[in-house]
Amino acid sequence: MRTSIDALPDSTAASASCVNPGGAATVTVPTLTGSDLEDGALGSGKHGVISTLADDATLYYNDVAVTAGQVITSYTPALLKVDPNFEGSGTVTFTFAFKDAAGSGPTPGDGDFDVQRGEPERHGV
Repeated sequence: MRTSIDALPDSTAASASCVNPGGAATVTVPTLTGSDLEDGALGSGKHGVISTLADDATLYYNDVAVTAGQVITSYTPALLKVDPNFEGSGTVTFTFAFKDAAGSGPTPGDGDFDVQRGEPERHGV
């Protein structure tokens, strides 16, 4: 029987839409979050795991390609980016999870990123 003392953390599904930047350009992934009964909110500054990778995109953390099972220590949302490997519209899906302070196994969440065909907005051009 589980008690609240050893409850596993939950990772919250994340989703967003963006314009496909085309080529090798990347876009920032929506901020990943989770919660834990003992530790509270999980996200920025916490340890996370990219459990599975997208089939049709490359994930980068701090400009380095992410590998399946990679642990990200002290997660900084602005450093997680995606480069869709397709032109036009599609959906990029990967699985992530946060670990709690005790290092307990995570409950994964999905990151769904809808990519729309089109050109990115240009400001000041």
